[in-house]
Amino acid sequence: MTWSSTSFSTTVPLNSESYMPVTTVDGALTFSAGSVSAGGFCYLRLLANGSNAPVFSGFSESGISSGYNNTLNVDNQVSMWYDGVTSWYAVNQQVNAVANVLPAAVCATLATGTTIAVEFSASLYSSSTPSGSAFTVTASGGAVTVNSVSLSADIATLTLSRTIAGNETVSVAYAVPASSPLMDSTGTYTVRGFSSLTVGAVLQYATLYQASQSADSNFGYDYVGTVSGIYNGYGVTSTALPASSNGYICAELASLYNNGGYYDGPVLGLKTASSNGNYTTFTYGIYPDQTGSYSCVTSGTGGGTPDYAQAYTVGDMYRIRRSGSSVYGEVFPVNGSSWVTVKTWTSDAGAKLYGGVALMSSAQINRLTSTMNWA
Repeated sequence: MTWSSTSFSTTVPLNSESYMPVTTVDGALTFSAGSVSAGGFCYLRLLANGSNAPVFSGFSESGISSGYNNTLNVDNQVSMWYDGVTSWYAVNQQVNAVANVLPAAVCATLATGTTIAVEFSASLYSSSTPSGSAFTVTASGGAVTVNSVSLSADIATLTLSRTIAGNETVSVAYAVPASSPLMDSTGTYTVRGFSSLTVGAVLQYATLYQASQSADSNFGYDYVGTVSGIYNGYGVTSTALPASSNGYICAELASLYNNGGYYDGPVLGLKTASSNGNYTTFTYGIYPDQTGSYSCVTSGTGGGTPDYAQAYTVGDMYRIRRSGSSVYGEVFPVNGSSWVTVKTWTSDAGAKLYGGVALMSSAQINRLTSTMNWA
């Protein structure tokens, strides 16, 4: 038997022995038989998206099929063939199949006036870099195009055709191109496209106590405590989320503090007070605590029980976000696929909110960002 490679198509050639490339499902798919001849066979692998199970029109499912597994990012092995009478299909998975790690877009940040950094939940394949035309940037200040793209670990940096002003409203979208798409770190699976990812801005803590700031190797700033002990360092921003405005403060969990064999992480918070102070001054906060999951701060009191127990891992992104009269503590787990709501506070008064952080030695956050509307 001689196998030949063929491009992906929902019209399946069954007149020879062929295989299609591994394909990430990103919408509805309906397969139908194309040219057929007895003994014709086609094979492909489909990475499930959790919502769109493929349809096999004009095919009969073989008894050797175990059925399509639509669990997000599970690899389905699809066989289709023609025996001279009937077009058949079978779908199977690896024994004890588990979901694969597929990078998902977490957030986007205006790293400089002319670059946008799109962060993903896992590292990207450095040997497959799409052209700028795969990305669409929409900005309230006028037209902008993406001149080039570069990849570094979990970040795609887009170089823009013009400078973006700090008061513009900006979003970015990505459509999977036919060549050199974004791929997972192994170069096996294609990263899914996304639309209307709001672009935020680099944020800084203007006042620090027993904590230090350093420039991140990719963009923005990193923060770590400089003395031992629990939450003895802290900082506050000089800018704030305006009253009655929606927005967030966000950072990456970079390292933890070993508290006698238990591990704690920095508290990321929002507060009505503009003065510097520990987490006891925070109105809202979220942090990794020694239970192994995220905990919360409410009106200066830590150790709050979250609404959802989310285990933490170094590399997680976490944020505090206000929308309307509610505030949300959210986590995008490393290797995850979406934001997870850990805590919801209702009946927010809509006050101006400053960003706060509480730190200890060796416990660090990286790439502090916010929405563009902080002032």
